Amino acid sequence: MSRQLNNPAAGLSRVDILVILASIFVVLYIIQQQIVDSRDRTARLSVEQSVRDGNASQVKRGLKTRILVDMSIYEPWTDPEGKEISLQCSLLSLAVKLQHPAVVDVLLEEGANVDGQVWGNARQPIFWAAYNDDQALYETLISAGADPSALVEGKTALEHASERHEKAAEFLTSRGGE
Repeated sequence: MSRQLNNPAAGLSRVDILVILASIFVVLYIIQQQIVDSRDRTARLSVEQSVRDGNASQVKRGLKTRILVDMSIYEPWTDPEGKEISLQCSLLSLAVKLQHPAVVDVLLEEGANVDGQVWGNARQPIFWAAYNDDQALYETLISAGADPSALVEGKTALEHASERHEKAAEFLTSRGGE
């Protein structure tokens, strides 16, 4: 067999065979990565939908890695002037925005960033608690270490709450909001 591999008349040299094998391994690696990426996208969508549905047990099952806990998603929102925009937010921000306390509890238990990862035009979880005037979620977030003076568009949650909800503003002031 080795005589045939070294014999140019036999067709393929050892270098040719190594190049073919390396190419096969590269193609298999690419296929494997595409399968992993596909599974990751499916898992991310499943967790996102479970948060939207308020299904805490599905969220808990879906959060197999810390990466998913703080994953970023896009959420449509109509700003106070009526303009439709797409906000980038964490799952915790989405759960607070949609007022799903059981999901908030699961995400916090799994290690979600209580102040939410902020990218671009994102809103922290404390902002959504203020926006929705949800005192139970304020208490949960503040107890978990949320920063009541985090800024969104140059305003704190307290300032946003003051514009809409007097009760929320009083609560945030009592918890150290500025």
